[in-house]
Amino acid sequence: MSTLIPPLASPMSESSSTSAAFVKELESISARSRSVATSTSSQPTSISAATASYQEPNRCYICFGTDEDSDGRWVKPCQCTLISHEDCLLDWIDKNRQQFARKQVRCSVCNTVYRLAEPSSLLLNIYTSFDSLVHAGIPYLTFLGLTCSVLITSTTYGAYAVLTVCGTEEGERLLGSPNPWGWRVWTGLPLIPVILIFSRTKLIDSFMPLIPLLIVGNDQLQVTFPPSPALTLSVMPWVRMAYNSLWSEMVGRLETRWRNQQIAAAGVARLGMNASIDPDADPSTARGGANPGQREGGGGGEEEVSFFDRKDLGRTIVGALLMPAISSICGSFLGHFSFVRSRIPDNFHRNILGGCLFVVAKDLAGLFGTYQELKRKRVRRIREYAEFKDERQ
Repeated sequence: MSTLIPPLASPMSESSSTSAAFVKELESISARSRSVATSTSSQPTSISAATASYQEPNRCYICFGTDEDSDGRWVKPCQCTLISHEDCLLDWIDKNRQQFARKQVRCSVCNTVYRLAEPSSLLLNIYTSFDSLVHAGIPYLTFLGLTCSVLITSTTYGAYAVLTVCGTEEGERLLGSPNPWGWRVWTGLPLIPVILIFSRTKLIDSFMPLIPLLIVGNDQLQVTFPPSPALTLSVMPWVRMAYNSLWSEMVGRLETRWRNQQIAAAGVARLGMNASIDPDADPSTARGGANPGQREGGGGGEEEVSFFDRKDLGRTIVGALLMPAISSICGSFLGHFSFVRSRIPDNFHRNILGGCLFVVAKDLAGLFGTYQELKRKRVRRIREYAEFKDERQ
């Protein structure tokens, strides 16, 4: 019996089969690499396509409406990213052109001028130019009208003041014929209310004596007795300066001494010292109980405000403008006394005297009020609750 022996594979056939398997493996790896590269390269394309497919809706930057909740034509009138409804932008341009029809309306972001496509009309352009000119001139016309009103009112008041103080006959002689008035009258009369107001201050003291020369002519300045109205009005600024200087020199020191005594008394009271203050003593020695800062000028003396300095602006203006009428009333009152009427026969000089007496009486009343105010502050105290708990509120 013969035994069947399988044939042995040759080395050549074994090496060829191994090479074929290796080639197939390489082909499969290459195919997988190409598929991965294809999928990787197609991913940005798919992302950009998705991004392109998504777009934000239009939103009007004026009304904030979108395509979903509003209708109308969309416009992009400038170089920035803002868009708007055409109707919204037209309304906004019209609102900006309410005062000036030719105003250039610009984008608030890129400053581009909005341009409109509209028909041109010669008559409309003329009307628009005239309307813009009127709107531009209104502030100047208003200022001119107010200036003329103030000038006319001041001139009328100046004439009233002259006729009230000087009397009708002397006032007309002083002003001269109104057909026409000279430059002195037209310049001086409007300045009368201004001069009366500033006469309450020291701002124009340096040239106050020169102001009457704006009204009074050189031919009217004749030295007579009794002095003429022109000469009297020219001398009054000098009388005012002399009176103010005398009052400040005499009464100002007295008021200062009163206040220093009050400050010294307040300092002694704070320290609990029952010391009496000599009215003739030096305020600096009477203030010995105060601290060094107060003696050097930083204490309570600067906090004390003069009773006569607390006048508001309205009171000063009204008081100055009423001065001619007050002088006339005081002069008429003095005319009721025979001894005054016999020595001062004309109304003008009685009015001047009445005005001067009124000023002196007013200043004395203010000084008396200041003294009483300081006296009351010196003796005032806080009441204990036990003193008034049984009193009716």
